[in-house]
Amino acid sequence: MSMIGCALDDRCLRASEHEPLGEFFSYPQPMPRDHFIPATYMAGLSNDTNSERRNRKLWTMRRERAEPFEAQAGSIGRVKDLYSLMSDTDSRTVDDTWTAYEGKLARAIGALEDRSAPLDANIWLRTLVPFVASLFVRGRDFAERYRSRVPDGLLPRITDDAVNNTRLFELQRLLAPVTAARWVVLHHDSRSHPFIGNELGLAGCVDPYTRERGWVFPLSSNLVLMIYPKTVRKVLAVRHGKWVACIEHHAYIPEQTERMNLTIAQASQEFIYGPSKDSVWPFRQVLNRPPTPLQITMQGWPFASKALVAHEFDWHRLAGIATKGLSSEVNEINLQELDFKALSSGWCPRINFPASLPEFRSGLSFDNGYISLELGPRPFPGCLPEAPASMPSTVTYEPRRVVLPRHVDAVQSPRRIR
Repeated sequence: MSMIGCALDDRCLRASEHEPLGEFFSYPQPMPRDHFIPATYMAGLSNDTNSERRNRKLWTMRRERAEPFEAQAGSIGRVKDLYSLMSDTDSRTVDDTWTAYEGKLARAIGALEDRSAPLDANIWLRTLVPFVASLFVRGRDFAERYRSRVPDGLLPRITDDAVNNTRLFELQRLLAPVTAARWVVLHHDSRSHPFIGNELGLAGCVDPYTRERGWVFPLSSNLVLMIYPKTVRKVLAVRHGKWVACIEHHAYIPEQTERMNLTIAQASQEFIYGPSKDSVWPFRQVLNRPPTPLQITMQGWPFASKALVAHEFDWHRLAGIATKGLSSEVNEINLQELDFKALSSGWCPRINFPASLPEFRSGLSFDNGYISLELGPRPFPGCLPEAPASMPSTVTYEPRRVVLPRHVDAVQSPRRIR
């Protein structure tokens, strides 16, 4: 019996003649490397055309390093064992939640960029909305932000598992606000004015016309997404018998890219990245100054916790409606139903049901070919007055032609809604 790098005594040798070594020794498993920002998302800013997106080259500049350096997208924005749950039978539940939409993210961003066709509701709800919502909870900054909200006396009880499980709780409650937010896509065609990104995947911004506060997400070197929280918004429309997302598209002046990049660099806590050395080098002085505080960048959702609880399943209801779609056989949509069969056919995070709260009325409504989502307060169901016996449970809508956003024209509305 040969022995390499191991001093086995006689007892070990005798045992090994009758027992597999695997039962006698415990070999540690390598720690997973978890990306707190998707590699495929960062790769969108690369000039590299490698078909394997995680291998595309980016230029990165860190706060503690004076010089930019080139690296593959898959080798940055990751740390060892960030999401593993020690007390869960499935230790990779949290990371699996991100992984489940990341495989479709590049194609979904491509569909979002295409101004020639409306964005399919399922692509939006099952890939893009989860991606945006997850950026607020998957970063390694989340643990610091979460613990800062906990009283000092309870801090010793806040384990890594508690932090990681809270990521999924907050994700569940952010899906509806992200869905209800105003989505604006800005395009420009100049390769000489590329956008950059940071390790948060986002930065705070203000709409110069409406003065609304929101966030910017650089999707490629000439494409950014901006979202602005709304209490109520039309989120889906019917076009040619299909549900489509209501998205705004605007042209962006390339010369203004530097101002956008400055905001993104100021929000960075660790590093920025871009398609070339020249794209990140102008912001070296910004990285030598204190960054925008995380609380300002990440905690701008203007909703009370009661409203988030009341609407935490509205994304699930909307995803179920979009999944079932519309056809000549489907002439009814239910705005209150949680259709688990429909939800299981696409991305859906682990659902955390409250045991002591009733089911609140959804914030979804339908009118003239649109589904709107309203995130206002909901009265406790036990306080609602009895509905009159004469009140119909189903309202009938006849097919009609209505005015829709620019990219939507003909609408065939469902005949019945309840």
